[in-house]
Amino acid sequence: MRKLAVLFSLLVVALAFSGSAFAHNCSSVPYFVSPNSYEYEANDLTTYGDYDCWSPTTDLYWGYTSCLTYGVYTGSMYQHLRQTINVGASDSGTSSWTLTYKYDFTSSGGYWNDQISATVTVLHNGQYYTYSTGHNGTQGNVACGTGTLNFTAYNGDTISVDIALHRSDTGTSVAVTQVHIRRTAS
Repeated sequence: MRKLAVLFSLLVVALAFSGSAFAHNCSSVPYFVSPNSYEYEANDLTTYGDYDCWSPTTDLYWGYTSCLTYGVYTGSMYQHLRQTINVGASDSGTSSWTLTYKYDFTSSGGYWNDQISATVTVLHNGQYYTYSTGHNGTQGNVACGTGTLNFTAYNGDTISVDIALHRSDTGTSVAVTQVHIRRTAS
């Protein structure tokens, strides 16, 4: 009986550790990605569960997009993906930042209400600065489009990223993948 208890305890410990191996690290620690930029977004929505690091995650689904990768799409009519980054006081880089993302967009009726949009809000010295970009149904359908948004932030600032997926009916599909938040290197 004692051997059975020990084996059961080992099994519980093994399961606990194996489960944590699949957990996502949601920290936004910058890492050097090229001679000219630092990446602040490790959860780029291309791997299952990346959207766990974005909030809220209700009615989001993960699957294949025409961008030849995986990403998330919404099952509801109105969904946001949000993430906040606190820029370290001693982080390297300039004040020039870029948010990029890939998206697939099909508006069944060509409606303005069918949208994908990205908004970046920077809290700098007690002031909020807002930057935004997007695409709507009146602009046509897009397979594997690229959204780009340049913005300014400094060490000690707080950056909030909001990606909104809006559908006017179930015939519309909006998917996003390959989200990158990069700071230009010094």
